[in-house]
Amino acid sequence: GTEWGEDKAGLRAKMLSDFERFELLSMDFEVLHHWYSGETGFGQLAYLTRLKVRASGKILLDRRQNILVGEHQGEGRWLLSCKIVLKAENVYE
Repeated sequence: GTEWGEDKAGLRAKMLSDFERFELLSMDFEVLHHWYSGETGFGQLAYLTRLKVRASGKILLDRRQNILVGEHQGEGRWLLSCKIVLKAENVYE
């Protein structure tokens, strides 16, 4: 429901900022569904990430579901072409 977008440079800047703000405690994901159309693959993934806020010590839980779209490059390699955020929830433990 937002006009949010992200490109490679924006993602890099966000990740660098996150590395300064948080300590990664764990990151688990599950493939919920996957399907293919020719050389294009689609996957619906669910993530649970636990992050420690460096400034306060609080533990942040980040739950989300994304659909990833990838183009087969051969020899088991895939190039991600799109990420669609279906759900995102952030709560403190």
